[in-house]
Amino acid sequence: MFCNQGGFALNAAKGGANKVLGVDIQSEAIQSAKKNAEINNYSNIEFIENDCFDYLKSNSDKFDIIISDPPAFTKSKKNIPEAIGAYYQINKLAIRNLEKNGILLSSSCSHHIFEDKFYEIIQRAAKDNKRSLRLIYRGLQSPDHPILDALPTTKYLKFFWIYCGLIYIWINFLHSEKTSCGFISFIQLKCKSGQWLRPMCEQGRHQSCFSTIEWVVR
Repeated sequence: MFCNQGGFALNAAKGGANKVLGVDIQSEAIQSAKKNAEINNYSNIEFIENDCFDYLKSNSDKFDIIISDPPAFTKSKKNIPEAIGAYYQINKLAIRNLEKNGILLSSSCSHHIFEDKFYEIIQRAAKDNKRSLRLIYRGLQSPDHPILDALPTTKYLKFFWIYCGLIYIWINFLHSEKTSCGFISFIQLKCKSGQWLRPMCEQGRHQSCFSTIEWVVR
């Protein structure tokens, strides 16, 4: 997403991807990206001129890997709330378009959105897609863009390489009670992280169970 002149797309093709798709709203960028693919003899890359938000909303395919490399969504403090909303939306859409165990590579060059806040946005987008995250790699800008301690905004580039898996829940049977309505089973839910959630009751179950399921977490 936001492929610009195709840098990530060409590297994906060079890295062995069977098929690569690049999307950008700028016509000039798409034409340059197509030319770069042609120069490097990559015939397995398709470039589409489209708004990335609109494309992800209408897309019905699933991807193994999605790279989101947007321009800065804000260059002013007054627009931070709008930028947070845009980063949340694009990452939520990207995660929604991933395969069950896909990889998201997400970046931000908005210097007013600090690294911890950007990752928090991605975490919220994943939670709303019922996905768990595993951070594989985090990156910064190259050394020719120095980071000054006295000026935190010089640490402007954030880049996360993240595994996006399904959220799994373990069900632990506690006990059953017979009532006028039938058997009521009391169960606990355990997240993959190991945290036990509050006990729940479920009508109609009367036997022990301990199983792994894909659970919609609300």
